[in-house]
Amino acid sequence: MAFITKLSSAMIVPYKLSRGSVLERQTKAQNLTEEFIQIFLPKVIDKKKLKASTIEHLINTILPEPIKIYIKKNKLDDIANVGTVYSFIFKDMYKYIMNLKMHHYLVKTSNTSAIIHEFRHLADYIYHPKYLAKERDMFRLGLFNDTWDRTYDNFLYKQINISNNNEKKDVLKTIEDTVKKNLEKYNSKEKITTLQNMRYYLQSELNAYNQEYQFIKKTEEKYPQLITEKTNIESFMFEDKIKIIEKILKETIFQERNTF
Repeated sequence: MAFITKLSSAMIVPYKLSRGSVLERQTKAQNLTEEFIQIFLPKVIDKKKLKASTIEHLINTILPEPIKIYIKKNKLDDIANVGTVYSFIFKDMYKYIMNLKMHHYLVKTSNTSAIIHEFRHLADYIYHPKYLAKERDMFRLGLFNDTWDRTYDNFLYKQINISNNNEKKDVLKTIEDTVKKNLEKYNSKEKITTLQNMRYYLQSELNAYNQEYQFIKKTEEKYPQLITEKTNIESFMFEDKIKIIEKILKETIFQERNTF
């Protein structure tokens, strides 16, 4: 099947807003998140709960056109998550959603730092169209499957407690070997697509945790009630895992090119 490369107009901003180097795009995503914090913070500092519709409205007031977010009740155990909705009929994503834990459509303001974390994921989608395009390829190829769950959700996106450099070296070797083994039955296109998506997901998590940490650092003394939880970012080893994924990806692309 020949994939259409153009993304749905409801999911992306005009190129003049998203163009730039990787660093410039990162800065745009960071600045948009900071803008959200500035309008969101005054709404939550003196409240214990906030209407989900209010959060949706606040987010949509600062999102660049034509982007919109839809708040839904989270059916999972986590407090919040952001994602796209994919149509298997049209083979494309058509809207963004933020799933929040709520009761009677009220969201606890103690979840503020988690909401900021998820907003950064949304900002990354907006200013990094490659993230969106690769996720769409994953849907189209049917790659959000047991292998993905086993390799990313239940393995790469996990915290690891390490006591010394020798232990770290062993852990990184295990990560590399496990990713390679889990993807060994994939053809080149499936493997490259999955590895690229893993890299983007890990980078976006690093971005989101870092920005959430900066928010916590600035507000925890004055507004401790807004902090969901303090996470040890280093225990995720995002940067090390990204390097491993990039190494495997480079090897896979090299092998693919030498096949022809």
